[in-house]
Amino acid sequence: MKNKKGKSIILFISLILLVLVIIMNLFNKTYIVGKDIKKEDINEFYYTYSNINYNAKYQRYRLYKENNKYYLFHDKREKPNDYGPLSEKDITRSGTIELKEEEWNKFFELIKDGKVIKRQEDTSSGDDGPWMYLYWKNDKDKYQEYTYASYDKQIEFVSYAESLIEK
Repeated sequence: MKNKKGKSIILFISLILLVLVIIMNLFNKTYIVGKDIKKEDINEFYYTYSNINYNAKYQRYRLYKENNKYYLFHDKREKPNDYGPLSEKDITRSGTIELKEEEWNKFFELIKDGKVIKRQEDTSSGDDGPWMYLYWKNDKDKYQEYTYASYDKQIEFVSYAESLIEK
C-alpha cells in the first residue's frame, strides 16, 4: 500500500513540474531570427556599448528600415584619459549611411540564428553592455532583447558595421 501511494505522489509531483515548465515556456518565449523572425519583419536593430570608467567610450549602431530604404546610424563618443558619462560634446564620429540591399542582407546573415526574448529592464548590473534590441513586426513591444548566436557573430557584426562606416 505504501509503495503505491509513494508512486502516486511522485507521479503527481512530476505532473505539477511538467505543467510549471510548460507555463514558464509560455511566459519566456524565445524567437529565433531567420526562423521565427523573417528578414522582411525587421524594422530596427540597436547595438550599444557604454563604458563610463577611465578612457570612457560609447558606441551605438542603429540599423533600420525607412520608406523601403535601409540605413546605418552610428554614434561614437570618447573621453580619452577621463571618466564618463559621455554627452554630445564628446562625439568623435557620427552619421547616417544609406545601405544597399546586399549590405542589409549581410547584416541579416550576421544576426540570423540569434535569439530574441522578452525585454528585461535591469539597471543594477552596471556592466558596459553591449545592449542589443531588435524591433520587428510582431514584437508586441515586449520581445525585443537580442542575443547573437555566437560571440564570433557579434564580433563579426561590429567589424562589418565599422567597415560600412569607413567605406
